[in-house]
Amino acid sequence: MADNLLGRVGKQVEDEILSYFLRYYFGRDAMGIPLFRALCDRLISLRLINMTRAPCGKREFLKSYSTATRDQPSDPWYMPVSGTARECATFRIYISEPNMKSAEIQEKLLASILDSFRELKPEAGYYDLPDVRDLVCERLRVPEAAFDEGINRLLDRKPSPLTVGLRYERISARRKPLVRATESMQLYNLLRAA
Repeated sequence: MADNLLGRVGKQVEDEILSYFLRYYFGRDAMGIPLFRALCDRLISLRLINMTRAPCGKREFLKSYSTATRDQPSDPWYMPVSGTARECATFRIYISEPNMKSAEIQEKLLASILDSFRELKPEAGYYDLPDVRDLVCERLRVPEAAFDEGINRLLDRKPSPLTVGLRYERISARRKPLVRATESMQLYNLLRAA
């Protein structure tokens, strides 16, 4: 019960801080918190930004970053997108869209996952999959959905270089599990090397 109360209070504090920043930076034109959250959710589903946990002491905040870049990236999975603004100025950005069917990209993903294991603390040999996702996605600048697709491809290998597990109490909207659709849909939030 105390955890539930702290969760509600924490959410109210987070909403109040977010509301302050929206008013401060956008003044009367500030959007409301529900609209801001909906906008962020849409940008995540479009694979343009990622939202990660940013712990600070006993508190937890969200951090967002773009997976796209304006500069020519060195990784092969970026695709150029060009457009013209209202003032007839053209622009070009590079969108991160890795093809997880590629064995080369799967190997780069696996190497980054194994690197993240050295930075994180295991519990009974398993690592928190959302923490691994946060580290790897930010390091490689890939969308979270691409990471999940890549993990599923790695788990389909025979033999798989990774194994997964589940711990129910850690699943939340912000700590989303890996969804694996095989014969039936299964959820996982723990990961380790096979």
